[in-house]
Amino acid sequence: ERRVDELVQRRLAGEPVAYIIGEWEFYGLGLDISPAVLIPRPETEVLVDVVLEGLADVEAPRVLEVGCGTGCIACSLTREAGTQVVATDVSPEAVACARANVEMLGLEELVEVIECDCVDGVRGSFDCLVSNPPYIPTAELAELPHEVTGFEPSLALDGGADGLVFFDRLVAEALPLVKDGGLFACELHETCLDEAARRLREAGCIDVKVTKDLVGRDRIVSGICRDLQ
Repeated sequence: ERRVDELVQRRLAGEPVAYIIGEWEFYGLGLDISPAVLIPRPETEVLVDVVLEGLADVEAPRVLEVGCGTGCIACSLTREAGTQVVATDVSPEAVACARANVEMLGLEELVEVIECDCVDGVRGSFDCLVSNPPYIPTAELAELPHEVTGFEPSLALDGGADGLVFFDRLVAEALPLVKDGGLFACELHETCLDEAARRLREAGCIDVKVTKDLVGRDRIVSGICRDLQ
């Protein structure tokens, strides 16, 4: 009874259920969760769908994920399509969480999790770059519920003044690792998608498009990389 009361009090204080129970479901996978990582959202399942569709005709695709958090995207792509994934995160705690999920799901041979800033030290070329980076414009953070800002890591939320600070790093630092004809897909705030699409075209991508999330908000920008190596 004392244990139940403790859990109830944590929930009444606004702590998300995922952190209280220590696990969450994403794309049909049960994942371990810690307060060091963002709780996976249904919107990000749409990002996984975009990548799976874009890689449908690629044999044994290699994927680079930047900012992996729980490892939910990497594990989902590997479980669904047998992709080989290199997943990076700057947070040691997030890396530990992602590695634990990779091991729990038996995906160690296909998913490598690296602790680094963006893609520092990452080598090789990839068929796809995917990311769910911090993308909430700083001014918008104050409008989010306490359940989010009071408990989830700000490192995974704050996207800077325009919400595109980390997106710009992806374009500058990670996009050159994508093969000619490879896919770029990124989840962003609904107010940022048009500008992100413009910047992606400026970087040389073609077939740039915006995909809506499950409630009809612009959520994913994607494009095909050309002449970026």
